[in-house]
Amino acid sequence: MQLNIINPPNARLRPIYPEEVSASPYRPSLTADYQEDINFEFVKAINRQNKVNNFPLGLEVSMAIKVQSSRELNLIGVAKNVFDALNKRAYRDDVVIESFRIDQVTGIKDRTDIRVICGKRITPIRLDESVLDPYTELSFTVEGQISDTIIPIPGYGHMLQVDQLSLANDSILRPIIETEFNQGSPQPYSGDIGISFDIMTNSLRTDIDNIVLDYLCNMNGIVFTRCHQIKSMHATIDRCMHGTLQQEGCIINISLI
Repeated sequence: MQLNIINPPNARLRPIYPEEVSASPYRPSLTADYQEDINFEFVKAINRQNKVNNFPLGLEVSMAIKVQSSRELNLIGVAKNVFDALNKRAYRDDVVIESFRIDQVTGIKDRTDIRVICGKRITPIRLDESVLDPYTELSFTVEGQISDTIIPIPGYGHMLQVDQLSLANDSILRPIIETEFNQGSPQPYSGDIGISFDIMTNSLRTDIDNIVLDYLCNMNGIVFTRCHQIKSMHATIDRCMHGTLQQEGCIINISLI
C-alpha cells in the first residue's frame, strides 16, 4: 500500500520539561549504556582500521543497521539511539544523514551491526551487502542489550509539558493519513510489516529520524496497532537547497512481511 502525504514534513520535537530540570533531564540507564556501547565499539573500529582521521563525515551519509534480538523492538527508537550515539563522532551532525535502513532478525542474543556509508543512498529493496562495500566508511558490531527507548525521563518526578507544536501538526497530519489509508484498507495491519519513507522538504536543518518519528506517531492506531510490528524500515530525504520545492510531503510504502 502507498500513502501520498502532501503536507510539509515536520520533526517530532522532544518533550518539554519544567525549567528547573530541562538542563539535565535524567535518561534511563539502559539507553545510556547502549549509546556508550556504540561509542566504545566505534572508537575501537576506527583505531583498528586506522580510520581515525576519516571522521567525522560531512556530507552524503547513509546508515545501515541490522539488529538481532529475541525481543520485539521499536526500530525507530533503536535508530535514534544509534544516530545520537554517533553524532559529532561518525558525522558532524545527524542532519547530514540522507538515508537509512534498519532491519530486525530474531536471535537469542542482542546484537547490532552498523554500517556508516558515504556517497551512496540506501534503497528500500534489500540488496546484497557487497553492493555497499565500496561506499562503506566503517562497519562494526555492538554486542550487548539493545535499547529502543526514545524519550528521556525527567528527574524529581516532574510532569512533562505537552509540546504544542507537535499537537498542532498532529491535528493536520493524522486526518490526512487516515483519509489516505482508508481508501485502500479499512483496518490497521495486525501482522509484521515493512515500511519506507520518501521525504521531500525545503528544510535544511530537520533530522530524518525525527521526521520519520512524527509520521510513525501519527500512523499508530490507523496503519498499524503497534510500532513493534515494523520489522524493516527505510527512509530517504530530498532537500531543496533553495527552499523552493513546489510540493513538500512524503510517499510512504507499507508491505506485509
